[in-house]
Amino acid sequence: MTTYTVLAYRENSLDSCRGCVIERSDSAFDFGCFQNIEDAAAYWAQKRRENHTSEQRFAEWQLTLLVDGLDENAWQTLYSGQDVAEPAFWQMYELSGPHLARLEETATQAAQAAADAQAERNRIAAQAAATAQTQREQATLLRLTEKYGYTLNSLTSAGVVVKE
Repeated sequence: MTTYTVLAYRENSLDSCRGCVIERSDSAFDFGCFQNIEDAAAYWAQKRRENHTSEQRFAEWQLTLLVDGLDENAWQTLYSGQDVAEPAFWQMYELSGPHLARLEETATQAAQAAADAQAERNRIAAQAAATAQTQREQATLLRLTEKYGYTLNSLTSAGVVVKE
């Protein structure tokens, strides 16, 4: 049985501006072991997505695929000239492409849902603000009519437009 291992390493990084250190990050190491190449490709795609979505202050993940503990160069050196089925190192990009596309689609849908929810919250807040403004105006109108003795009928007969 073939074991696929994906190694992901991120170097130390330093974010500075005009000689001042803004932020730094330590190195990170992550790995995943899989029994089939499709699961390895999904993990590979996830790490590639993190490279594109992480902020620039972090270094990118450096990814390495091992098949039965050997990278591509070691595999070719060990088995060169022998009649051994070559593992699908080159398939990793082909297989990780659809997984990466699904991750992108999921992220796009999540962003759209978040934007729709924010737009709905903004609409409700604007509606509440308009209602509150109308209530304040009606209270002011009521207070002024009580203070100066005008009624709504006398105001409308004088040509003042009053909203109900």
